[in-house]
Amino acid sequence: MKTLVRCKIFLLVCLVLLTGCLQTRIIDEIAVIRTVGVDVDGEQGLNMTVSFPTFLEQGEQNVQERDVINANAETVKGARILLNEKSQKPLEFGQLNTLLIGEELAKRGVEDFIDSLYRDVSVGNRITLTLVEGKASEIISGNLGGGEQTGVYLSDLIQQNMEMNTVPTTNMHEFLFSLYNDARDPFLPVLTIEDERVGIKGTALFKDDKYQRMLNNDDSFILKLMTTPTKQTSKQFHLDMEEEESIVVLEKIFSKRKRSLDRSGSNPVYKIEIDIKGEIIDYTGKNNLEEENLVDEIEKVIEEKIAKRSKTLLEEFRDEGIDPVAVGEKYRSTSRDWQPEVWIDTIYQTVEFDVIANVEILSSGAIE
Repeated sequence: MKTLVRCKIFLLVCLVLLTGCLQTRIIDEIAVIRTVGVDVDGEQGLNMTVSFPTFLEQGEQNVQERDVINANAETVKGARILLNEKSQKPLEFGQLNTLLIGEELAKRGVEDFIDSLYRDVSVGNRITLTLVEGKASEIISGNLGGGEQTGVYLSDLIQQNMEMNTVPTTNMHEFLFSLYNDARDPFLPVLTIEDERVGIKGTALFKDDKYQRMLNNDDSFILKLMTTPTKQTSKQFHLDMEEEESIVVLEKIFSKRKRSLDRSGSNPVYKIEIDIKGEIIDYTGKNNLEEENLVDEIEKVIEEKIAKRSKTLLEEFRDEGIDPVAVGEKYRSTSRDWQPEVWIDTIYQTVEFDVIANVEILSSGAIE
């Protein structure tokens, strides 16, 4: 009995001692950073902008506002030191969930500062990366809501568009995986400000770590179908049917794709088959969707539209020497003598493409 009591006392003492070793952070005594923006500063440096919530006492209530500060430096760590020198509270990056990258900085290359954040143990490796058309500081400094709302708003906006709409899914871990992979190239969603509102404009394509060009939202959806299985996605299609232009809106789109590479001929043939299921929720055509074969015809027109644009994009990617779809990965899986330079400079330029789209409309609801 005495031995049991002594053991309990010993464990209690150890627990107290260990608790005393932990470094604590009181939320009112720190500035929690949710969103960071990085832009060009001069020829070699970068400008880092952060926004964090502040609380002002007004009577018996605390009013939430926000503070925005920025600093110029040559490295990410150097910028963080300078930011802390301008803040009345220590800046904590442990809750960082969104990194905004200015367009000019992305054109120079993003590897150094993204890798620096990736190696920071306080920053999660699955934070959202986004390219900004223009300067990232303009979005952070914009009127998106006070304090905490700014970081939450941007994160929710981007995640919702990646999960439910047209933008392919990615994050910092996936971006760096593609960047350091010698058989594929990364991509990021693009944010822009229009009519004083922030919105998704498309998808930024990279060659290595440098921004090359942007796909609009329609082409972003095609890229999404070729790279990412979708769930609950919505999309509007403009169709030409029997000399009539109409609009069909599909929701609850589930898609998957199968890929193969045929090397039996003189040129490699990359084949991708995309299966899509969805429901019609809106239709502007004159005909009734209950008419015989009308839904089948809509399916066929959408199939042709997706297959044709997918093939065109694949050919454009090949001609530009970028590979966001990871054609190179498929080729590498069939080769015992993989040489990245030979692939991108010679073999990739000879690849031909075959795209098949299968569309199944599960329901047209009560639309007439």
